[in-house]
Amino acid sequence: MNKKILTTISTSVVLMYHAQSDVYSFRDQDLTKEAEVVSLDHVKEFPKHILDWKKLKVLRISGDKEFTELPKEIDRLENMETFSMTGRTGVVNFPNAFAKLNKLKKVSIFSVYIKQMPPQILKLKNLEELSFFCPFLENYPENIGDLQNLKTLIIKSRDEEALKENAHKYSSLSIPKSIRKLKNVETFSAGGNMLQNVPDEIGEMKSLKILDLSQNHLTDLPERVSLLKNLTEINLSKNWFSQFPVAVYYIENLTKITYNNNTITSIPPGMGRMKNLKYFSASNSKITPSALSELYNAANLEVIDFTDCQLESLPPGIEKLKNLKTLFFQGNKIPEVEIEKLRRILPGVKITSINPYKKI
Repeated sequence: MNKKILTTISTSVVLMYHAQSDVYSFRDQDLTKEAEVVSLDHVKEFPKHILDWKKLKVLRISGDKEFTELPKEIDRLENMETFSMTGRTGVVNFPNAFAKLNKLKKVSIFSVYIKQMPPQILKLKNLEELSFFCPFLENYPENIGDLQNLKTLIIKSRDEEALKENAHKYSSLSIPKSIRKLKNVETFSAGGNMLQNVPDEIGEMKSLKILDLSQNHLTDLPERVSLLKNLTEINLSKNWFSQFPVAVYYIENLTKITYNNNTITSIPPGMGRMKNLKYFSASNSKITPSALSELYNAANLEVIDFTDCQLESLPPGIEKLKNLKTLFFQGNKIPEVEIEKLRRILPGVKITSINPYKKI
């Protein structure tokens, strides 16, 4: 493995860890006293005496590459509820005893060495949250659906920005059809996996509220995504869309669409069905202005973000959005006279036409 790539990805993985996890302490911990929360930083061997700690509920490991083995008796930590491991550790295989941790509810794995999800994780019947950030993961496990008590599933395994010019060497991942069994998942993040499609079975994840499909290679969505009646937020940023996906029109409770860094050559008729849509963001997108007329039919929109879309004009009709409160407009090419006209048409709307963070 190229050392430069590995270093870049390792840094990226650690940053993702901080973004997703609870506050992580890198201070040396006194391991002579039993504690509920244990953080092992830069360890080379597991301190086996802590296996006798009945109070231990949270175990966080940030070891060095030389740390390659979890203890075979790890199930002695019978009260552990949270386990996390960051990308610097050399652990690849998990002991069979890991599957016996019946109180384990949250697992976070951040590793540049793991290529297959350890099967012991998939046997944790009471697991509620799984976060898996492994940029060299070769595939989603086919039996991911066995984790039927999951409420949160996050798998991000293709960081193309970290891989850069070597991204073409890594294949796209595919979401297995067994996700249909994940009836309790409320948050599903499959962003950053180079996905080329989403299986129809996603429509059977009835409890989904938040769906993140950003940073993939998607050009469309399956019709069955419309069955996600509890979905309130969807992130489709950084994909390969050119036409806005019609399937989302039928997600009746959707309130937020994030569609940044895409292309909008057209928005097909039907946007008016989205009675609950309040937030629409398409910043850094290539937008054909005429395509926006259909967006105005989403009558309850409150926030629209067209930052850095290089728009030179807006089609008439935006005044139909009676509930609009904020319009982000900076980084476009619309003349100031047109901006002032918009302010008169939309007197109660905050229009941000200049980037407040950019030095003038």
